[in-house]
Amino acid sequence: MTVWSDHAIEQSQDSRATGRGLTLVAAFCLSLLVFCASALVAFLLRTDWAQLAGLGFSGTTVPDALSLEKSVYVAWSNSWDNIPNIRTFLGTVIVYFPITLWGSGYAAFANVIMLAAAATLFYSILQRVDRDRQTGIWLVAIALVSSNFYVIACIFYPNKEIPLILLSTLALWGLLYGKWPLVVVSIVLCYWFRDGYALIMAMVLVVALSRRFAFVSGGVISGLFLVLLFLSFPIADLSAVDASLQRNVQIGSLIAGDKFSAFGDIAAYLARLIGNAFNLGLRPQMADVNGGINLLAIGYWQFGIILLGGLFWSARNVLTDDVSRGTTALVAIVVLLGISYGTFVQPRYMMPLIFPLTLGLSDSPLGRYIVIPAAILFPLLFLVAGVLPPLADA
Repeated sequence: MTVWSDHAIEQSQDSRATGRGLTLVAAFCLSLLVFCASALVAFLLRTDWAQLAGLGFSGTTVPDALSLEKSVYVAWSNSWDNIPNIRTFLGTVIVYFPITLWGSGYAAFANVIMLAAAATLFYSILQRVDRDRQTGIWLVAIALVSSNFYVIACIFYPNKEIPLILLSTLALWGLLYGKWPLVVVSIVLCYWFRDGYALIMAMVLVVALSRRFAFVSGGVISGLFLVLLFLSFPIADLSAVDASLQRNVQIGSLIAGDKFSAFGDIAAYLARLIGNAFNLGLRPQMADVNGGINLLAIGYWQFGIILLGGLFWSARNVLTDDVSRGTTALVAIVVLLGISYGTFVQPRYMMPLIFPLTLGLSDSPLGRYIVIPAAILFPLLFLVAGVLPPLADA
């Protein structure tokens, strides 16, 4: 009599699921086509920006991407010593080095390849999360990601978000398939793109291990322990531990001042937690100072809707007996808890998880029925009440 191990059964189920859907090669090729279409839109935004400005549109480029592009050129043509904090984005400088030889076309090529690779990894992840609707959920995911104006605006430029999208999706894939060395490598590589995010991903690994090898609520208990740690030791108290924490405190003092700390550490943490979860989706400012429409702000709003839906899905699945769904949910929640530990609201730092966060809109009808209407209604209410953020730069 043949004895089947759990791993063999999982492999058999994965094989049958792949047979019903796309092969990974087909998924990669389809992803390439979709993100090449995004690159075409990005090219049109670059070449027709003057006409768009005349029509009242702004925000066709990401300021951080422009700055990183300049840094890549300076690093390879002048001296790395002239670039402050280059260690925090050394990965970007190395990955996008060929733009100094071949121009922005290389950046578009590299970004499309990385997005297609991330999409293919996510297709494989869905074999574990929802085999029965794998292809349909995946098609929604790549549609949401490829149509995001922020992602589109980054395609022709060096940036941190797209490499981190790939590395975060790879780390999640490794968590679900038990490839722990690959997870560690992904986190180490994240450090060279955004050091603070890598520290958060290290927390994710610890919590995910607790979820996988302890019991169904082990990860939740670990997550609650993190919350208590964050509340007991505010980031200012631990800023000497790592340079990324020191930098966060300095930036937070410029951006937020004492807006969050004035009411105490616990209230400040909860305020940042709420802001990171809801601000982009429910309080977007899509008008610019000239009375036009800011496309980049629309991209943030698009991601805010994905984020809200993903967090809603995560809250519903964090205590499930399904290890893959529970782990995916925990990853999103722990990253949210981690970025909220900083001194200012920074929901854009959730963007590396954009693929798994799309589950809130593709895998949960209830999420769609709640999140999408809320993301339409609340911005209008905040507009009427006059409490939207300041107008975007033109």
